[in-house]
Amino acid sequence: MQPATKGIAGHEGAGVVVAVGDDMHHKWKVGDRAGIKWVWGTCGECEFCTNGSDELHCPKQINSGFTAAGTFQQYAVSDGRYTTRIPEGVSDEEAGPIMCGGVTAYVACKRSSVRPGQWIVRRATIQPPAYASLT
Repeated sequence: MQPATKGIAGHEGAGVVVAVGDDMHHKWKVGDRAGIKWVWGTCGECEFCTNGSDELHCPKQINSGFTAAGTFQQYAVSDGRYTTRIPEGVSDEEAGPIMCGGVTAYVACKRSSVRPGQWIVRRATIQPPAYASLT
């Protein structure tokens, strides 16, 4: 955790938008429900950010709860490019964890170059647990 976090951890935030930055009015309005993910923001200028598929490798990446104040606070700020709309009917408790694991799945899909209508098949790699018998 870097000093810029001011000791505030968290990267799976969910809540209601209370203010919108000038360059995000096309995406957000006050009252929308939003989630904050691990990636708080990127530079938008390096090769990773501009090649269309690897912005999450940006060397200047800012991460919620690691290089920027996290989501364990009453109000949190994030780059609107890396926030996610939470649909009605999905609770904050359900949406929060998706902001972490969901990013992992999203990046895998994006890098696969899958197109609408195509399928992604994932092979299960979970092994059954080892059990001990006590008699």
